[in-house]
Amino acid sequence: MAEAVPGTVVGVPVVATQSGIPFWRAPWRFAVHGVVGTSIFAIIAGLAVAIDLSVARLQILRVSTLVIVGLTGAEYAVFATDLFLFCVFLFRTARRTMKDL
Repeated sequence: MAEAVPGTVVGVPVVATQSGIPFWRAPWRFAVHGVVGTSIFAIIAGLAVAIDLSVARLQILRVSTLVIVGLTGAEYAVFATDLFLFCVFLFRTARRTMKDL
């Protein structure tokens, strides 16, 4: 039978215990960051949808074309920025998780 390395748990790879952090911590942090981050980005995307619904209502009320174009541009800008930053967030979170494993 193999001797256990002092200060380690038998059956747990030495790599997982060298840093003193349990092996499940990195995937758990990834899951929590993923859920919380996705929720925040979903809220911001919801605001873009709210702008779209407002624009549709304003078109029915025959508001100035300049206002409609401005709000539509703002809607696309909010959504595109949100989508880009969401991808950056997922990439950085996944990279950090891989580094911590």
